[in-house]
Amino acid sequence: MITTGVMDNRFTEDWALRNSRSYLAFKLGQKDYAVNILKVKKVIEMQTMNFLQQTLAYFAGVIDLRGQHIPVINLRKKFNISYIGVTERYYVLIVDFASYSTQAVMGIMVDSIPKLVIIKSDDIDDRPGQIADHETTFVLGKAKVGERLTTLLDINQVLNQDELQQIRQILSTANTQ
Repeated sequence: MITTGVMDNRFTEDWALRNSRSYLAFKLGQKDYAVNILKVKKVIEMQTMNFLQQTLAYFAGVIDLRGQHIPVINLRKKFNISYIGVTERYYVLIVDFASYSTQAVMGIMVDSIPKLVIIKSDDIDDRPGQIADHETTFVLGKAKVGERLTTLLDINQVLNQDELQQIRQILSTANTQ
């Protein structure tokens, strides 16, 4: 049977993300994380940020990137990772965020310069016992990178619909002031 037609964009994006072997690995505190490189638009050093009145403890503020206001979240705070030591520099991954019928560009603060790693899909352990209950919505799996266990994040699931709506409201309020 031969079928024709346009493929669903969500299907092709999911397929590409699951079959891509390239990830950007970074640290949050002492823990290692990685996101699929296809979701990362740019990596920048932390720059001046506009702090806005907010209700989300992990919402760091907004940066101006060539005239575009980019909301930035602090993943360390979001994941309740304790602050250990002083990091001289923070970096921001500018990522494509597509979730809950929303396409957006968002920044996520990380503690180290991201590095490119190749992870084979066979090396990803996504068994439920390997992923903590509070991580199941945003963790794709865990993989060993070198000697360290790295958590692979589904960046589209890091924020739930209510959190995304609150960030939209904060940005909307800031843009009207």
